[in-house]
Amino acid sequence: MAENTPFTLDIGGQSVTFKPIEAAHLRMDLAQGMFQNQSRAFAAALGMAWVGEGKPKANLSRCRYDVLQYGGLVINELVKRGISAMQVITYGAAVYAKCVTLDGIVSDDEVKEAAGFSESEEDTTA
Repeated sequence: MAENTPFTLDIGGQSVTFKPIEAAHLRMDLAQGMFQNQSRAFAAALGMAWVGEGKPKANLSRCRYDVLQYGGLVINELVKRGISAMQVITYGAAVYAKCVTLDGIVSDDEVKEAAGFSESEEDTTA
């Protein structure tokens, strides 16, 4: 479960604050984007949750809210600043884990159903 409080990471020698992504449609787009391109989805989460100084200038609305295109622009911008692509993805994964929650999008029961199990199923391997 993602946390609901802001947190900081040291990125490129700068302390950066991140906050949870509140818009359900953006969280849903990021979750769906994970199936197509995890690296870009992680970078998009990084850019969307970044608060304040140093926030990537890439603009989600100019990307027509295509989170994967936006994530690619975030990667490009941060690499130009001297942060390696792998660092961007690693930071993005941490931000995704803490800032992207599926609360209000899918229920726990829907997750269990999609995973193919429920609490009522018995262990048939015994």
